[in-house]
Amino acid sequence: MSVSRSGYYDWKKRSTSKQEKRQEIIIEAARQSYLDSGKMYGYRKVHHDVLENTGLYCCAETVSPLLAAEGLKSKTIRRHRYPKTAKVKSVIPNVLSRNFTALEPNQKWVSDITYIYRLCFTGTV
Repeated sequence: MSVSRSGYYDWKKRSTSKQEKRQEIIIEAARQSYLDSGKMYGYRKVHHDVLENTGLYCCAETVSPLLAAEGLKSKTIRRHRYPKTAKVKSVIPNVLSRNFTALEPNQKWVSDITYIYRLCFTGTV
């Protein structure tokens, strides 16, 4: 290990530094915040919680590597995306031709575009 025997034993009986104690407090608060959020919070929200709960000041860039060292990573939720090259199953004719005025009630109906998109491109509602 290329360390002197006296240096090793000196290090062994040395107490933890103020910085190490501070980091342990931050790690505990960060771990608690992360678990309370259902493992969803990233380092910014965890940092905010650490500031509130501990009263210690630290920057978000201090919390980020501590979370990474503990293996605490936020879950990401994938958003649904429509395929870029959706194949049209059937083309619905445009019967209104941008004429939305009606002489009587119940003559012309409109719908939400996502409903029409799902019907045309995926075949499901």
